[in-house]
Amino acid sequence: MAQDFRPDARSLILAPIGAILFGIVPFFVVGLVRGGIDTASLLFWRYFFSLCILVPLALVLRQPLVAAWRAGGRGLLLTSLTLGAFQTFCYFKAVEYIPTSIAILFFYCYPLMTLLLQRVLQGMRAPGTTIAACLLILAGAGAMAVGALRGDGIHVPGLLLAAIVPVCYGFYIISLSRFAARLSALPSAIFMQSGLLCSYGLGALITGLDFATDTAAWMRLLAIATLGSALPMLIMAYCLPRLGPAGFGIMSSLELVTVVVVGVMFLGETLSPGQWAGIVFVLGGILIYRPARSGSDTDSKT
Repeated sequence: MAQDFRPDARSLILAPIGAILFGIVPFFVVGLVRGGIDTASLLFWRYFFSLCILVPLALVLRQPLVAAWRAGGRGLLLTSLTLGAFQTFCYFKAVEYIPTSIAILFFYCYPLMTLLLQRVLQGMRAPGTTIAACLLILAGAGAMAVGALRGDGIHVPGLLLAAIVPVCYGFYIISLSRFAARLSALPSAIFMQSGLLCSYGLGALITGLDFATDTAAWMRLLAIATLGSALPMLIMAYCLPRLGPAGFGIMSSLELVTVVVVGVMFLGETLSPGQWAGIVFVLGGILIYRPARSGSDTDSKT
């Protein structure tokens, strides 16, 4: 059965805001990695502190977490624990072998991959503007990756890992959208982050948990947990069931532009012609996207 997506003005405004918030995370991550905190520990602290914000908020607002668990919370937790953690693992392992820009190129196949999965699994047709938006976003990611292709050998295991990510992420957000549609945003965000915390906590136990060594590092972790996790995950939990996986993926592609802009503004990076072109393509894809309400082409069966 096709899911009943009901886009509204609020979701169309919040989704780009969430993408921008996710996009500023690398700005805070750089200093932590340089300070010796490994990826597993960073992700553990990110979701630990985020839940320290969201769970008390849910208790103050008297959110029915037990009822939410039964209605769909367990599905959100298990999906995040498995698919969510696995696609993140594949991405980070891929960037150990291939340039990050190439990994990003594969990752941003996921809006198009999501359309394909929805077509195959749910018989849903996408309007031409949605397909065109996904293609423009993919072209934008490709334009940003062109420079990194020069002089780099092909590392097959790295490319295979990168190729797994958009497929896994497509299944991930399709599954999340179905469970999140049964709950309000705050419980959904809590269960999604709980699954990720369990997975990354296990990873941190295996590799060893790193601690921040100074106040500035702890403040960076808190910023990542607040601006780069708790708030954007709340936005995701609200928008995903309304925009649908493909629509949410298109709007969230603003994260790619944000990462580039943050690099220029705060990390001293310079934009190449390919990156300029990539920004134009991605923004063009977002601008031409027109969400379809339930009962239109995007939600109809063949």
